[in-house]
Amino acid sequence: MKALVFGSSGLVGQEVLKDLEAQNIPVHAVRRLAPGVKGTTRWFTHDLLHGAGSTELWDGVTHVFVLAPAGYMNQDQIIIPVVEKAKSQKVQKIVLMTAMGANHAFGSPLQKAEVALQQSELDWAIIRPNWFMQNFHTYWGHALRTEHTVAVPAGTAKTSFIDVRDIGAVAAKLLTTKTIGAFDITGPDALTHAEVAAILSEALGQRIRYVDAEPKAFQEGLQKGGFPADYAAFLMLILGALREGHAAGVTTHVEQILQRNPLSFADYARDFTTHLRTAAKP
Repeated sequence: MKALVFGSSGLVGQEVLKDLEAQNIPVHAVRRLAPGVKGTTRWFTHDLLHGAGSTELWDGVTHVFVLAPAGYMNQDQIIIPVVEKAKSQKVQKIVLMTAMGANHAFGSPLQKAEVALQQSELDWAIIRPNWFMQNFHTYWGHALRTEHTVAVPAGTAKTSFIDVRDIGAVAAKLLTTKTIGAFDITGPDALTHAEVAAILSEALGQRIRYVDAEPKAFQEGLQKGGFPADYAAFLMLILGALREGHAAGVTTHVEQILQRNPLSFADYARDFTTHLRTAAKP
């Protein structure tokens, strides 16, 4: 087996890579930084948007993990060429990461990408994670650090947040087994953002307040923070779905695939205390 991991320097891709490296599986890993070799991993630079990169990227590859890079709306135009290339290379299996609810958003770029993979005649698995716990020290980290607030337009809705470490572990497990199918993956329970703030308060030893941010101001803040206008609008759309309660469902797929309980929000807050305090950028 030789795996090809796209987005290997991102939050999820790093975790997929760690799991595969722990199993001494040869990996071709795609990142933005310079190419190189470390242990069983060979690093490549590759432009998913334009398909430009090393001709050796696919050499010997049998299994592929792919997701669209954050910040782009044309996910189908990014992912489908990877599926087509995998077919031409006679890859054994692809694991695709989309997002919770993508299969219900008919005609959306992610739903088109899922259909293309399902119709590819390749062995496949799709993971649809809910909102990441790690968003609290990346995307929402500035307000947490500067104002000691969780400021998100989420109302009182619950969300079954998932730790990216579990997402990576699930993806790696699906890459290295014969399991086929689509899996909505979540954390062990659903929490309001006020409950999240209480957990963060305990972990950090200081009071963290939840502020139900005003949507228009929040969207403007996203754009000031560097998000393209269309992607900021997309985030507001899915935050609206969260606010309406559509992100509250809890599944048992992480437990079924990994044969252990998923990590809780308290686990995340404890393990990422330093990151939460420094509020690292995504």
